[in-house]
Amino acid sequence: MTTLTRLIILVTFGVLLNGTLEATDYFVAKNGSDRNPCSSAAPCLTIGKAVSAATVPGDKVMVSEGTYVESVYNWNSGAPGKPITVQATPGQSVIWRSQNQDKDSLNGAISIANQSHIRIEGFHFDGTAAKSTIRVRADDRDNHPVVGIEIVNNTFSNNCNNGNAAQGQSRMIYLQNMENPSS
Repeated sequence: MTTLTRLIILVTFGVLLNGTLEATDYFVAKNGSDRNPCSSAAPCLTIGKAVSAATVPGDKVMVSEGTYVESVYNWNSGAPGKPITVQATPGQSVIWRSQNQDKDSLNGAISIANQSHIRIEGFHFDGTAAKSTIRVRADDRDNHPVVGIEIVNNTFSNNCNNGNAAQGQSRMIYLQNMENPSS
């Protein structure tokens, strides 16, 4: 066994014994690039790229000022007390709208499926055409309930066909097949 292989095994074993990895802050800016590592010095261009990188409970994605037209579907779970946080940089105007312009779609700017402990904070959601701006769903709530989703200090305007849809009902936030906390 080479020295490098032994080192990798020791580090992996140490992480398994310790049970934790250190949380990381990821950064998004309109002058970034998705080829960047999403660091403060070299931010990503899209929220989706940074959200994909946020895999460790407690990871945080900080989004700088600007308008982001994208739909983010690939989320990872945080843990109790250590959510994956996606946050507009405090004091900056960050507008998020879906790239999905299908007025009959349930998937808008954010679609979280079967993931828990996620916090969305400080955004202005504007101009999403889909039936829901944020959709959270549990496909198997009995065996894998979705819990700990926090949607805090966000504003919503001009979304979801202004409540008009060709079929069904429009919602800014759609919680689908979620656990009833009183049961």
